[in-house]
Amino acid sequence: MVAKVRLLDDSVINKIAAGEVIERPASVLKELVENSVDAGATRITVEVEKGGRALMSVTDDGCGMSREDALMSLERHATSKIRSDEDLFSIDSLGFRGEAVPSIAAVSRFELTTGEHGADVGTRLVVEGGEVTVLEDAPSPGGTEIRVRRLFFNTPVRTRFLRSPRTEMAHVVDAVHRLSLAAPHVAFRLIADGRRLLDAPRADRLETRAAAVLGAKTAQSLVPLQAERAGMRLEGLVSKPSLSRANNGGLYLYVNGRFVKDRTLVGAVLSAYRGVLGRGRYPVVVLFLDVPPDTVDVNVHPTKVEVRFVNSSEVWRFLGGAVSDRLASVGAAPMDEASATDVAEDPEPSGEAAPFGFGPAVSRSPPRPFARTLAARAMDAAPPPDSGDPDPLGFAAEAAPPDASRACTARAAAWSSRPRDGDGWGGRARPRFSDLRLLAQYDAAFLLCELDGELMVLDQHAAHERVVFERLRAGGATAQRLLVPELLELGPDRTAAVAERAGPGLSELGIEVSAFGDGTLALQGVPRGLAAARVRAALHDLADLLAEATPTPEDLRLELAGLLACRASVHAGDTLEPAAVRTLLAHLDGLDDAFACPHGKPTLVRFDRADVARWFGSAR
Repeated sequence: MVAKVRLLDDSVINKIAAGEVIERPASVLKELVENSVDAGATRITVEVEKGGRALMSVTDDGCGMSREDALMSLERHATSKIRSDEDLFSIDSLGFRGEAVPSIAAVSRFELTTGEHGADVGTRLVVEGGEVTVLEDAPSPGGTEIRVRRLFFNTPVRTRFLRSPRTEMAHVVDAVHRLSLAAPHVAFRLIADGRRLLDAPRADRLETRAAAVLGAKTAQSLVPLQAERAGMRLEGLVSKPSLSRANNGGLYLYVNGRFVKDRTLVGAVLSAYRGVLGRGRYPVVVLFLDVPPDTVDVNVHPTKVEVRFVNSSEVWRFLGGAVSDRLASVGAAPMDEASATDVAEDPEPSGEAAPFGFGPAVSRSPPRPFARTLAARAMDAAPPPDSGDPDPLGFAAEAAPPDASRACTARAAAWSSRPRDGDGWGGRARPRFSDLRLLAQYDAAFLLCELDGELMVLDQHAAHERVVFERLRAGGATAQRLLVPELLELGPDRTAAVAERAGPGLSELGIEVSAFGDGTLALQGVPRGLAAARVRAALHDLADLLAEATPTPEDLRLELAGLLACRASVHAGDTLEPAAVRTLLAHLDGLDDAFACPHGKPTLVRFDRADVARWFGSAR
């Protein structure tokens, strides 16, 4: 009989291990750089070509290896970092499983040159798909250099899952940033396709390393944090409310020096910022949590990015409380959610916008609950929109955008509001917004109106956002050159993504940008009447978007229009004068899709008289 159960060949075992450890080029670099840090390196240079598909190289000045150790490093589960099972409960190194090097060598053309300090002769070996093809003497580099070419050449199915070189390069940059923040005592250099993307010298302070990795302006908005309790120690940097991102890519969380993606830690940080940042906004934090090694299990995932705490609830309370206390100490008081995003992203007062373009000509004031503004009394006396008065919303009344702007794509459909027959008017002709009678502005956020016995509540931000979005989709924005270009520190990869991939779409919307070097984007022109501070915020959100996905040109144009429309529109706390309300209502009449903002939030909610009567138990 032929045995049904058999041992796998070593080559198959290594390829399976590679599938667990090596997901993409960034995974390779993470493992190799961690080994360099564990080897005591003070300088690490990473070189990448075509997002890592063509070449990945890691050079360090660590302790190096003898020939015997170099050959042993190719064996599975060979490591110098643990000796017994007891060591698993007191791990203080980044690597320990002994799978990275043999797994990488099994699915690539792998070249290693290494030598111990003081030795005249080192070792060079070449591995093709797990087989050693070259083993020879070489000049000792006083450290280790590993070059990986043709990743997944012998596992083509894995190659098909790789993304574009640009996307893979973004993952590489993110991995190097994480590692360099964790080791400020090590000088890091990252070179991609001949361009230097990171040059971070050795630093004595985390703040200095954060400035080199995240940008000087970002670092200025970070405040230090230190806390200790019950054997746990927390230190690092947390962002003020004036700094936020559209995704969680700015969360750098470490446990005992190891970067992790842990729901306990992420949840604790976000809970501390709840009420400080608006919905959909994320902070930037670099936090190092040190706990006794026997209270955390770092061996629950092959890539070591997940951990398990003995008492996760205690960790949650400690971390969340420490961040909350630090935010309170810098005056980060909770704010209402409707205005949180606006305050966080546009700290500079916008003032009055030009009498044309996209900017809202409104006054910033604190919300006034139940306040009845002059608009309610002066509505009948207000001049009609065509009286020649300056446009209070920052753009002249026009007809609806041309039909040519309504491209029928899947993304455009997602941006559009509900179908025409879903407006809920019961078969009646849709009334004109300009026929609404304004009763009051409530909470400097909503317009209370009446029409034919029905109470209408209009969200001023959502309504204005839809109007501005339709104008931007039509491509009618004209650029206004800035006297002095605004400089945005986005990082090399995000700067290149915005300048190269989004440049044409930005030009159509009246925004002029160019790469300024060293990970900086120059904002040279903005849509006429739109404050540069709001364009800056939209560009930061756009960079976050491009770091996660590669949208089509049409999708990208719609994303841009949506980001700018949100930033350019009136917000909660903006008191609208009577002329501004009339203009807004007139513009809504010119739109086919006026009952939802570009993100799907309703612009108008209706209550008939019977609904209102039921609130008070009235039978009238």
